[in-house]
Amino acid sequence: MLSAKVSTLCEEDLSRYRDKIAVLGGEDPYNLQCDANELPLTVDYDMILCYLLNTLSFQSNEPLRNRKSLDSYKNFERGFVKEVKGCKCDQIFVVRGKVLHSMRVNDPAAECWILIQNESVDGHDVGEIRSAHCDCTAGAGETCSHVAAVLYALSYARETCLGKQISVTQLPAYWCQPSGSAHKNLYKPVDEIDFGRSVQTTCELRDYELGKTEDELKELINNIAALGQDVAASKAFFDTSDGCDPEDYAKRRYAEQYLSFSNLFEEHLVSASVEEIIDRAKEIVWTLTEEDCELVEELTRDQSSDPLWFKLRYGRITASTFGRSVKTKISNPSTSLLKTICGSNLTQELPATLHGKRNEHKAITAAIKMFQSQNHSNFSSRKSGLIINPLYPYFAASPDFIFECTCCNKVVVEAKCPFKFENLSREEGINSLLNRQHPYILMESDGNIVLNHNHEYYYQIQMQIFLADASYGIFVVWASNFTLFIKVTKNAPFWEENSEKATLFFENVLAPEIIAKHYTSTDKNTNKD
Repeated sequence: MLSAKVSTLCEEDLSRYRDKIAVLGGEDPYNLQCDANELPLTVDYDMILCYLLNTLSFQSNEPLRNRKSLDSYKNFERGFVKEVKGCKCDQIFVVRGKVLHSMRVNDPAAECWILIQNESVDGHDVGEIRSAHCDCTAGAGETCSHVAAVLYALSYARETCLGKQISVTQLPAYWCQPSGSAHKNLYKPVDEIDFGRSVQTTCELRDYELGKTEDELKELINNIAALGQDVAASKAFFDTSDGCDPEDYAKRRYAEQYLSFSNLFEEHLVSASVEEIIDRAKEIVWTLTEEDCELVEELTRDQSSDPLWFKLRYGRITASTFGRSVKTKISNPSTSLLKTICGSNLTQELPATLHGKRNEHKAITAAIKMFQSQNHSNFSSRKSGLIINPLYPYFAASPDFIFECTCCNKVVVEAKCPFKFENLSREEGINSLLNRQHPYILMESDGNIVLNHNHEYYYQIQMQIFLADASYGIFVVWASNFTLFIKVTKNAPFWEENSEKATLFFENVLAPEIIAKHYTSTDKNTNKD
């Protein structure tokens, strides 16, 4: 029996609602008994990002790309999430939440539910957000701000529980953790509001007209660029990259049109069988010349700041997805993995991601100083673009930096900046990393810290080493009060075994997805992990 909360849905939305709850045997989540101690600990920032941006609309079958809901972590931080409860039905967690309306805090809270499927893969609990609903105006769209705020509450619970090695039952009222309250000091007289320090200025900007021609603006931006500064405005204001360099523009157009897998889609194959699509894939020339690979690396050194970087990553197994690609079943591949590899361009503006972006240069600076202190001869360093090796055209890697010297040849550098480690000492930080449920560092009996060979970060840096033809890699863990430098040696047996598995995954799963969207358009034979 359906709840009265869905009685106002139109016929199309009601049909979709029934489809969503079919995995619960038709039970309406609003009618289930839920408890605050029965919640999943698998929701993380990446899962939220993938769900809000890459979930396909049941109407258009296109990604929803709800970027606005990404900002809902602010509503969680402000204390708008008033209740989160859950229950488990087989492998499905039903999570219900109550969230205040951001513009109408005196109205009754919006009530939403989220279905999260949990499975165990290689002994690790993984999950996927299957669907959601909210009784707010936009709730039938499944990605409203209230749903997103509850997801951020679950992510916070996961981070807190795993970081402190405690269970959900030991963590009271974690969704209300932020100290701010939506009702506290909501209304104040203007004379009691602190608007910050008043700044005196004589600039009359409101009535000022720029009055510059496009040629003058181009000259200004080119002059700034000549000083070695990256001018992001050039990509926004002008049709050609870096303002007006025709040669560079031609190179970028060539790479976009002929080197990206996103141009290989063949609509007439959408209804074909996977065997037919694989046969077609064998006829396609996937290889790149050495000159093409060098061009790609040179053009994409801005990495995520450059749309071309995303286009050339599309469909390729990148270093960050290498571990998941070799572990998923070819006969039943992970839907979330496919969406990550063949999804739309994502701009990750989540707190943990922003923290990493803000501090990555500090980690790299520390690594450069460490390397220089070891007296490497003829040392140089530079940013790395997207590295594709002619021997492995299906793969791609983007190390954070490349070091080169006469004695070591080439070294790849990968930096990680753990979130919320600002106040931890070196010992506390290392213990926190070691005590995670799935730690990426391990301590040997002699006290030496190494990278966990079973963790995705190890897979990531091994792919970087082999695609870049580097001698070894340096894995940097940077926090405010300590920095770890972990040397990762080249592991040929590991690479041989896992690159072969990844190649099979590409040929049998990714190629059909690239050519015909075989999995995400039909949602057939996919594993909801």
